[in-house]
Amino acid sequence: METILTFQKENSVHVLRRVLLPALLTLLCVCGYLAGDGTARWPEQTGAQMYSDGQLTVDASNCQEGYFMAAGPASDGRLKLRVVKDEMALTYDLNTEQAFEVFPLQLGSGTYEISLYKNIGGKKYAQEGSVVLDVSLTSEEAAYLYPNQYINYSAEDAFVAKAQELCEGMDDKEAFETITAFMTSEFVYDFIRALTVQAGELPDLDGCYEKRMGICQDLSAVMVAMLRSRGIPARMTIGYADANYHAWTETYLDGEAVFFDPTAELNAITKPKEYAIERYY
Repeated sequence: METILTFQKENSVHVLRRVLLPALLTLLCVCGYLAGDGTARWPEQTGAQMYSDGQLTVDASNCQEGYFMAAGPASDGRLKLRVVKDEMALTYDLNTEQAFEVFPLQLGSGTYEISLYKNIGGKKYAQEGSVVLDVSLTSEEAAYLYPNQYINYSAEDAFVAKAQELCEGMDDKEAFETITAFMTSEFVYDFIRALTVQAGELPDLDGCYEKRMGICQDLSAVMVAMLRSRGIPARMTIGYADANYHAWTETYLDGEAVFFDPTAELNAITKPKEYAIERYY
């Protein structure tokens, strides 16, 4: 039987429960800790461990490092990639040019089902292929050290060079404090973009850095990319800040997940009393 899914919004997530921030941070702190070493890590498409089913191709050569690479077929219709593990399913847009993209294995070690869906009209998508990966991560923070579709950057990006300039010779805590100070002193919130951003639009790291202006996901993604480029595990988290849909950051320092909300620190919103996590990259 053909599997048909209806996606109500782009880059959606389906979770059977919401987890409050303090409880999740407590859980993260007991996981194995991966200290930063000042060195950026870059994804590699080695082709050493390839899987294909239907029209989906997955390079799982570096799953232990917290990411996989996937490509779909050339297509005139829109494609989506669905990543399922345990009680969580994350849905991404996938390019239609057969180009490999990087996706995080941020749900920890275990069994992942990676599925390709093709648009068949409106918001309905039919499954085109599926691959199962058994993942054993080197560290639970491994997924938060590499670029991926959401935190998308390269060695040539200006903000990566800026992170190296600002943090040369610093330890993780010093680098974190320096980058957070840079974000709060150099950036402002983009209220116009907040009104015009489209559903499912990915963070604009280059635009945010060049203009020194962005919405919550842009600001969080730039900060996370700068930290990762220094070898410091960090992630962008999306969920609810009080009643508002929002994005913020968490950085792993000395075995603890440290919370920082660039938007709130810029006084663009009233500082929330409660954060509820929906997804993270």
